[in-house]
Amino acid sequence: MKPLSHHIYWMDIVRITACFMVVIAHCCDAFIGNLNIPEDAFWSSFYGSLVRPCVPLFVMLSGCLLLPMRDTPRVFLTKRFSRILIPFLIWSVLYAVLPYLFGEFGVADMWHNFTHIPLNFNSKNEHFWYIYMLIGLYLYIPIFSPWVQTASRKMKEYFLLIWGITLFLPYVKTYFPQILGECDWNPIGTFYYFTGFTGYLLLGNYLQQYPPKLSGVQRIVLCAVLFSVGFLTTFYGFNYTTRVHGVPQELCWGYLTINVVLMTVGMFLLFQPATIKSNTMQKVVADVSVLSFGIFLVHAMIVKSLVHPAINTLAISTGLKIPLVAVVSFVLSYIIVKALSYLPMSKYIIG
Repeated sequence: MKPLSHHIYWMDIVRITACFMVVIAHCCDAFIGNLNIPEDAFWSSFYGSLVRPCVPLFVMLSGCLLLPMRDTPRVFLTKRFSRILIPFLIWSVLYAVLPYLFGEFGVADMWHNFTHIPLNFNSKNEHFWYIYMLIGLYLYIPIFSPWVQTASRKMKEYFLLIWGITLFLPYVKTYFPQILGECDWNPIGTFYYFTGFTGYLLLGNYLQQYPPKLSGVQRIVLCAVLFSVGFLTTFYGFNYTTRVHGVPQELCWGYLTINVVLMTVGMFLLFQPATIKSNTMQKVVADVSVLSFGIFLVHAMIVKSLVHPAINTLAISTGLKIPLVAVVSFVLSYIIVKALSYLPMSKYIIG
């Protein structure tokens, strides 16, 4: 069957999966702090650890699609920011105002959240930290892209190797908080220039340009090993540090840690050869993928204010509540965003 134009379906699958994982992550929030309820503590840490690759997968997709940059810097930035900035501002305002209208905030809190939109997210739209980070990556790509375009494979591996070293630093710094030149008046250490989500951008580009040549069995085994090692480190590390400190510790949940990178690469490589033969499924996957940014924008409101309060009253295991809240929230978010997509100028609302 003829595929739909302009769609790379394995990337659509990764995007949808990452978006759903984000929803699951926020469905865990209400249970993570319940350390005195073993069932809540176990399942929230299990699912919360399982979905750590969500944001890294998004950034790796950006590296696949945007590096090297094909437009002039002006055209590139105009395209990127016209898609995300106006929806970001609209939903930031809604997340500031709607809790006040629903009686969750007073006027002072509403005004504080509204006026702080240029500075940071608030307690109702914490997931918007990703957009602030994404804006930074978009600003950096016109500088980074020329190097990516001309760099040899070995030079990219050199960058990724040093970036890989930085993924161990969060653990080192639990014992030695200031290392390699860092001090109270200098936060810039030796590896500072290789840190951050730029590594995921380049990793996505690298694996797209140089995909490993593996048989089906080899790929499954490699991906299973990478994901399992990363997940077990993440899950047991989170539970151990939380037990020691008596409150949730998200050190092992950090996106810029070696264990989360292992999970992310395992998932990325598993999906990379995926194809969709059914024309119907192609349309469904393409549709959900196109609306995924809108789903990301709206889902937290649906999870926290609507679905979780309803499902949490059910007498079922937390192990079932979390995925049930996630599925219902994802579907409702999709329906809302799909309805909004029929409005005139909807791209300014849902991206």
